[in-house]
Amino acid sequence: MDMIKPGVTGGWVHDAVQAFFDKEGYQTVRNSRNPQGFFHALGHGVGLEIHEQPFMRSGALGKFRKGMVVTVEPGLYYHGLGGCRIEDMVHLVAGGCELISRAPYKWEIP
Repeated sequence: MDMIKPGVTGGWVHDAVQAFFDKEGYQTVRNSRNPQGFFHALGHGVGLEIHEQPFMRSGALGKFRKGMVVTVEPGLYYHGLGGCRIEDMVHLVAGGCELISRAPYKWEIP
């Protein structure tokens, strides 16, 4: 979330998260028959529509502006294991963003 600030593109943030997952060994496979890993967009804008600009997906060029509200939805999915998607919402402010959603982050895989 530290990367989300006015002037930054959603594509850049998405690609940075993908690079982090890759570095940590979370393999992603994108195809229509058997996708797994981090194969969906990281997030999107929220306003009059539930999914709108700026999108956070690879190649997205829309820049964040102060006052925007966006979702941040990293997730990993693996056949035979399951999946997890965290969904937060942030408000863009000068120099960064502030978390709107409030949920605990104490999770563990048994």
